[in-house]
Amino acid sequence: MPVAIHATEKALCKVFSDDFAFSIPAYQRPYAWTKDQASELLTDLLSFLGELLQKFSMI
Repeated sequence: MPVAIHATEKALCKVFSDDFAFSIPAYQRPYAWTKDQASELLTDLLSFLGELLQKFSMI
């Protein structure tokens, strides 16, 4: 049975707050990230956050 997905914009700080509960569907659970993949994602996110903070500090 198809599941409808509804999307809305949310501030990133809200997404990572206690307002959201994430669940991983059973069909995705067997997938596991390696330490290197998780590290690369974290590095990318921190880099983006640093660039964003730098951009807003210039305003």
